Amino acid sequence: MVLVLWEWLRSQSVPCLQLSGERIAACLAAAREEWKAFQTTPPGESLATLFPKLASELVENLTRPEMGAQWLLPGSVDRCVWQCGTCRHVWRTRVVSRAQRNTGCPTCSRRERSYQARLRRAELRVRDVAPELLTQAVRILDVDKARDIELLDLARGSTIRVLWRCSDCAHEWVAPVVTRTSGRGCQPCGIRRRTASRQQPLPGGSLSDLHPAIASTFLANLDHPDRGPDRLRPGSRDRCRWHCPCCGSKEWETTVSARVQRQGCKGCRRLRSGRRMVTASNDERQQFEVLLLF
Repeated sequence: MVLVLWEWLRSQSVPCLQLSGERIAACLAAAREEWKAFQTTPPGESLATLFPKLASELVENLTRPEMGAQWLLPGSVDRCVWQCGTCRHVWRTRVVSRAQRNTGCPTCSRRERSYQARLRRAELRVRDVAPELLTQAVRILDVDKARDIELLDLARGSTIRVLWRCSDCAHEWVAPVVTRTSGRGCQPCGIRRRTASRQQPLPGGSLSDLHPAIASTFLANLDHPDRGPDRLRPGSRDRCRWHCPCCGSKEWETTVSARVQRQGCKGCRRLRSGRRMVTASNDERQQFEVLLLF
């Protein structure tokens, strides 16, 4: 083949040296070695050399499975499988799209657009609608969604989950930002407030308003010391201490509901049900009838 090429060059009047058989064999051997080196040496401008981060996300070459990142050029049109190093999402696209068109993970791209949109909506941030939430926030749980945004810079309608701690009862719970900015707070404290509001009497419906005679025998509220007859409903189950107007210093404990239902002093109850009632005079009968009011 070398001789044929030499004869053709001579016919074209191209000057060339006539090579001996040994020289031709040496040149062919050198060419084979150079070809082997070319086949086993990756290109210097490969994807692994110029874009090591992209090469680390390459999973599989669908077009030429034998060609890895060290053999692929940035302008290659080979279709490959990629896995995002941030969110571990898997998708397919060409090498040239990733290296030269700078396309990335579709999921991270959507999050980035949302992130930029939250930065532009300054009037809808948490700092504008509920700055007091800063004292209740422990930490942001969805760090990958929040990126480097602080809690007060998040949008008030954000679904990013945050760990909260109640400043009153130290209860901790997990809730999105949107539930806090909409007014929802600590559940145990909410239950206590609703229970307390149900126990508060309506105007004109307290024990002092409806049963002034019973309210005059009130001494102390054992369950809620801050609630007196003016803050107790007649049907309340708060256990209180009462004094008997007939027995003088006689005191006993019972609930407000039982007191309103004519449960009075045990000593007077025994007098009303005992034999003294049979032989009592008219004055004593009138006194016992007064006791029935208590």
